[in-house]
Amino acid sequence: MRIKRFLVIVVLAISLLLISLGSALAQEDPPSPQNPVALFLSEATGMDYDEIINLQQSGHGLGNIARAYNFVSATGGTISDVLASRSQGVGWGQLYKEAGLKPGGGGQGLGWLLGKNKGANRSKHTRPPEWTGGPPDHAGPPDHAGPKPGSETPEPAGPPVHAGPK
Repeated sequence: MRIKRFLVIVVLAISLLLISLGSALAQEDPPSPQNPVALFLSEATGMDYDEIINLQQSGHGLGNIARAYNFVSATGGTISDVLASRSQGVGWGQLYKEAGLKPGGGGQGLGWLLGKNKGANRSKHTRPPEWTGGPPDHAGPPDHAGPKPGSETPEPAGPPVHAGPK
């Protein structure tokens, strides 16, 4: 019985020692996780990551920060000034009009972030060069519409019985 008690005490003492050692090692500051969207925005725009996080913590969404960057790239000025105008209730359309640009950024939107500006200068109403106009060759009614080929054409049904005298 004494041996069992001794072994239990030894096991508990070793466990406590390991737990305290582990918690002492864990006291080191773990690296702060980075916001993946802010990191992507930093890489795509060249803006400083900490500047993006500071703007976000001051109440601006990452989408508005990206739009502000795009707007400032086209017009000049500072991102902080643009976001301050937005905070005062000035809409994006009004900002673009005041800068002499087409509201909406010329149809570019935020796609420039993902497409690396591939479509920035292309009108959204352009057609591919092979387009000649008219419907495609395969256009027509869907397969399930109308009578099946080879079936008899039904006679017109006429007005319903409850429609009254003829």
